[in-house]
Amino acid sequence: MIDEDLDEDVEETIQHYARKKRESSNLKGIIASLIIIVLVLVAAYFILFLK
Repeated sequence: MIDEDLDEDVEETIQHYARKKRESSNLKGIIASLIIIVLVLVAAYFILFLK
């Protein structure tokens, strides 16, 4: 009885951390793409306006 409850808790904890890790990796991807967009905009600004 106790073993089954423990197994369920462990399983839920693993799933929780897996979900958290997925969300954080999604966030890192979003941040990286935002940084790239900003760099491209800054480069375009320098190319267009500082001739």
